[in-house]
Amino acid sequence: MPALFFMAATEVECSDRIGNEELFDRYSVGLFAPTEPLADAEEALCRWVDEVSQRDVVVVSGFHSPLEKMALELLLAAGCSVVMVLGRALYKKIPAMLKKPFDEGRVLIVSASPSARHSYRSGQTRNWYIADNVRELVFMPFSPDSALSTLHYTFSRYSAIPIRIL
Repeated sequence: MPALFFMAATEVECSDRIGNEELFDRYSVGLFAPTEPLADAEEALCRWVDEVSQRDVVVVSGFHSPLEKMALELLLAAGCSVVMVLGRALYKKIPAMLKKPFDEGRVLIVSASPSARHSYRSGQTRNWYIADNVRELVFMPFSPDSALSTLHYTFSRYSAIPIRIL
């Protein structure tokens, strides 16, 4: 099942985009964090944001889980560029926290689903799309029963993309 889902998800065309499309041409790092973070995850995330903000990279994530939302705030405050891949249709208005970096050309928002609401399936499609379109993957620690486990296993086994668990 994961291999079939992997194949279907990577064929997703994310044509609905708003923002600086040139961000996809730069070196990109995908960030994934579970919805229920493990111990010391916030500290590890802060260290990683400090590290990645020193590099010329774009961070690509759904920025949906609590840790991913925290990462978004820290990354934007550090002046980093981000690609936010939504598991739903595009926003009708740019969220207030993204307005300034959006206007500065540091944000691209991509829709991985035409649905008005986020769902488990659209979230999975989003995650696989992200993983298939970046040059490096970073995972916050996750439990073995996390949906991220299958994603991590598949890419670590069948892809040459560098993968790191913080």
